[in-house]
Amino acid sequence: MTDRHNVIFHLMLAGMCATLVAYLVDRHSFYDHLKMQFIQYVHHESIPEEEVEKVDEVDSVDKGENITEVK
Repeated sequence: MTDRHNVIFHLMLAGMCATLVAYLVDRHSFYDHLKMQFIQYVHHESIPEEEVEKVDEVDSVDKGENITEVK
């Protein structure tokens, strides 16, 4: 590697600054986002198709979208 031990302080400082900036950009890590996407994908696959349509209708009402009721 290198014989200069004074570089270690600057590397640690750069790592701390990078961690702070990353935390300010997004509090959850990239891997947490991937995990949540995978869990949603698996959960969505395990729900029968009729239930997915009901959940989509409820989501659209929660978002304030207008849907027409079929009687």
